[in-house]
Amino acid sequence: MRQTRMICLFGIDGSGKTTISMRIVNALASAGIKATYARPKFGMNLLVKGSIDPPPYRSRGVSSTSKEKAGFMNRAKSSILLIYFITKNLLAIGKEVCIPRLRRRWIVIERYWPDTMTDLVVDFGIPYKLARALSMCISMPPRAKYFFLKIEPNSAIQRKPGPYSIEYLEKRTSIYERVAVEIKATEVNTGDDPDESFRRLADSLKDMGVNLS
Repeated sequence: MRQTRMICLFGIDGSGKTTISMRIVNALASAGIKATYARPKFGMNLLVKGSIDPPPYRSRGVSSTSKEKAGFMNRAKSSILLIYFITKNLLAIGKEVCIPRLRRRWIVIERYWPDTMTDLVVDFGIPYKLARALSMCISMPPRAKYFFLKIEPNSAIQRKPGPYSIEYLEKRTSIYERVAVEIKATEVNTGDDPDESFRRLADSLKDMGVNLS
């Protein structure tokens, strides 16, 4: 009936991805459309919890002396984390995306391949083009409607305090902005009133034959 069955939201922490995703799912249900909310968990929480040290020679601002001291053990930890990250990603995609697609449900998803790519660039220091190719291969994304939820890092931190610095969120925002242009994602400023942000997003979905108002 409708070619596009996936709605993907991406943006930094605090941009309102979860809140807006749930509102979309509920609105679709009210319109008689079966939809699944998906938020694949890729294992990057290890970086936050410090279970495995992130690669200090990448994007964490550690000196060359520390780089040399890290040596083989640090490279091994980084490789283990990357393998773990990709494995968790594949398992999450199978559970959160492939199964609902087989059931012919609409999927409203956050933390999808644009976030995977941004993780690879910012947290692992992988070049942009390679990170994009890897994330696309891992996620195997179907046709989707993409929304970039944009918010200033300062506002995001006030809305959702967390372990990330403004500098870190700015790096992620710059990657999101680049990929949003490349995939022609609809940009929604979520720093405004939440109801207004949802209204703008809902208006964009009318092109898909979906009326969420």
